[in-house]
Amino acid sequence: MPYAGNFAISIDGGATFRLSAFGGCFDKIIGIEYEDCYFATRMPAASLFGWVNEATTNPRRHDVTVYQFDIAGNVLTETEVRDTFLREFSMSDLEAAGNDPVIFTFVLVPEQIQTRAGSGSLNSVAVKTLLQSNFRVSIDGVDGRGVAGLRGLGFSVAKQLDPLGAGRRHFGPGPLEYNAVAIDVATSGIASTAADLDAWVAQATNGSASARGATVELLNPALTVTEVSIDVSGLYPLTFPAFSSSPNRRTFTGRIATFRMP
Repeated sequence: MPYAGNFAISIDGGATFRLSAFGGCFDKIIGIEYEDCYFATRMPAASLFGWVNEATTNPRRHDVTVYQFDIAGNVLTETEVRDTFLREFSMSDLEAAGNDPVIFTFVLVPEQIQTRAGSGSLNSVAVKTLLQSNFRVSIDGVDGRGVAGLRGLGFSVAKQLDPLGAGRRHFGPGPLEYNAVAIDVATSGIASTAADLDAWVAQATNGSASARGATVELLNPALTVTEVSIDVSGLYPLTFPAFSSSPNRRTFTGRIATFRMP
């Protein structure tokens, strides 16, 4: 359950950005094991995206500081979370008919947590909101104009107990696994998107399909500027039923090899 109040985070002493939710991050078995730290943010923060990219290629541990502050910006508490690794990352669903903000969620496994009274104020906390309806999905060889939604973009990392550790339990990162992605396709209006995906699935059925690249763009409200561009590699069909998953929608699901944030 997320905590009440206003929170912001800094990664390795970098720029501080606003959190929309914060939970966990406490001694769940006193002196033995910490609860993982759970975060959500609307901010497309470069420091977070850099950590995501690093986790998929060369995972490293980082320190974060979580600030609790009041409506005037006065810091109430500071929580140092040291030697953490990224266990999960995901982006909320994109939906052409929606109007909710895009949320980036991430989970950190801490090695050490210390909370103290805060001091001073947060004079500059980065805040930005992207809407779930302002997006564009491009897939190699597919007319993307009929894409009406995207779900499931993210990954998880296995949490492995160090068997040689004594006293407090220590964990390290294990294998990384990407989520399958679901792409909703409109069945009215632009028919070429579904037709292109059907042709790709047919190739997969007879064993002649190749994995393809894709790009997910998060746009400004006027749809004229790409605020975030996510490169997806190794997209390959899993399912694309001929029947609607919801009114005027079919859902394509695919596995991916990797994705890279900007």
